[in-house]
Amino acid sequence: MGNSFIEKMAVLYQSVPSPILVSVRLAQAILESAWGRSELAVNANNFAGIKASAPWTGERYLKLSDEEYAGKTKREPSYFRKYESVQAFVVDHSNFFTSTPERAEKVYKQAIEATTYVGQCSALTGTYATSSQYGRRLIEIIERYDLTKFDRKEDVKMTFKRPNIIDRRKEALGYPSSGYYARRHRSAIKNIVWHFTATKRTGGGFITGHERFWRDVYGWDIGGYHFYIDADGQIYWNYDLEIVTYGAGRANPYCVHISVEANSVADYSDAQKASREALTLWLLQELGLGAETVRGHKEMPGNSTTCPAYSKEELNAIRADLIVKLNGNKPQPQPKLQEQAFSAGRYQFVVNVNVRLAPRTNARKVDMYVPGETVNIEKVTQSGGFYWGQYTNYGGGQSYVALGEINGARYTKKV
Repeated sequence: MGNSFIEKMAVLYQSVPSPILVSVRLAQAILESAWGRSELAVNANNFAGIKASAPWTGERYLKLSDEEYAGKTKREPSYFRKYESVQAFVVDHSNFFTSTPERAEKVYKQAIEATTYVGQCSALTGTYATSSQYGRRLIEIIERYDLTKFDRKEDVKMTFKRPNIIDRRKEALGYPSSGYYARRHRSAIKNIVWHFTATKRTGGGFITGHERFWRDVYGWDIGGYHFYIDADGQIYWNYDLEIVTYGAGRANPYCVHISVEANSVADYSDAQKASREALTLWLLQELGLGAETVRGHKEMPGNSTTCPAYSKEELNAIRADLIVKLNGNKPQPQPKLQEQAFSAGRYQFVVNVNVRLAPRTNARKVDMYVPGETVNIEKVTQSGGFYWGQYTNYGGGQSYVALGEINGARYTKKV
């Protein structure tokens, strides 16, 4: 049953171009339709759980579906698209991700720009499906059934091989603990942050010495970097990407940290810079992120530091160079870290966000939203480098949450 379903659907998907790989669309069909045996597949030729949202004007099929909100699954009735044939479904499914400007430029932008099936699957978590395990389950299906063999050569983007990395995750400070923060899903990662150790490259420093300092002086129960590059340019992997390390204060829940053993721009060796670039490109590819998401420690909100010693102009030039390389040497415009518009509406949190009595970071904290929870925002204002959402709390008063940074990351997504 399984092999015949794969062969039948693969041929159809290969005939329809899409920004989403055949392997990913095929895995969606397998998962969503239970190998073509689900009620929706049998009665509506809908193998991917596509709902009857605009601009759909065709037939609809009503059924109960499982939706996940704040980690809890709720069963609720929903209208789904009904297709005349399997072929009609495949065409619509393949075009669905770009069927409206909102989907192409916002909802599925990260999935469309991802360069691997891992990146695309991770980006579909929380966007295409509400399940926090959606991307992981798609990846498992792709790898178990070797679905990448069906990907069209013209759709496979340039890939970056994993660089030479020494794995010390079982030796890093705090192992096997995940530290202060709860483990996250990879889809929560929004930035790759560059650091330096602020110690001279030729001074004989190594990650174990930094870990002792963090433990003995700061009392940290876990380290500050996911990856560390030593004086010779060797990369070390310290923590799973799902673990939130220290390194950038309140931005930690959505960051991956890379640090280099050096204390100035002039102190970086060519080998270190080459390793950092190779590691960064590989991570961007694996996480489905764009090069504009690479930041210097000094650029992260709430961080007063010179780390990693580059000026803003130098960091902008580095990002522009990464964009060229990430897009297969096709020149792209330099990224603009500009304001991101927010408006009244319902938002879902992607990181922990404090609730305050006024729209400023030093205002009294009265509660906290965690990833997956939602809030109805009535008004949006700007203050202190943040977009603040205002809403009426249960007591009838006004509460405020930071929706995102004016020149940086989003803490929420509109739903």
